[in-house]
Amino acid sequence: MDTPDLLIRNAALCGRPGRWSPAATGGLISLVAEDDPGLAPATGVTLDADGALVTEPFVDAHLHLRKVHTLDRAGPAALSQYTGAAMSAIETAATVKTGQTAESVLERARPVLLESVRQGVRAVQAFADIESRRRGSSACPPTAWSPGLPPTW
Repeated sequence: MDTPDLLIRNAALCGRPGRWSPAATGGLISLVAEDDPGLAPATGVTLDADGALVTEPFVDAHLHLRKVHTLDRAGPAALSQYTGAAMSAIETAATVKTGQTAESVLERARPVLLESVRQGVRAVQAFADIESRRRGSSACPPTAWSPGLPPTW
């Protein structure tokens, strides 16, 4: 086996009791072996998972970037309505679109996307419309993003 670029030691894996050492070469999983202290690549990066779960990346298939961090604008009524009448909540939350710009959406969206990556999300299908009644240059198109690929915004 080629020397892996990344070896993760002492990892928990779903459905596999014990500790495991997954390895990756060229961005692809090249080995999943029971954890063995003698298993260490000559070069590359070795991480100790310290028993934490190692899993495939998560995908957020539906994210409205224009709504992130807007509870202060929509008010607590919008949040409480989501537990009951969803359409009423959607209409109330839509009021946050008023006065938004592409810049203000990006300012709120970047920290949300960075936190998503920190939590294991590696792909997002996002919507960042500004005002549905104002089409054209003021609206952000749907966005697809994944680390390692340039964002389409």
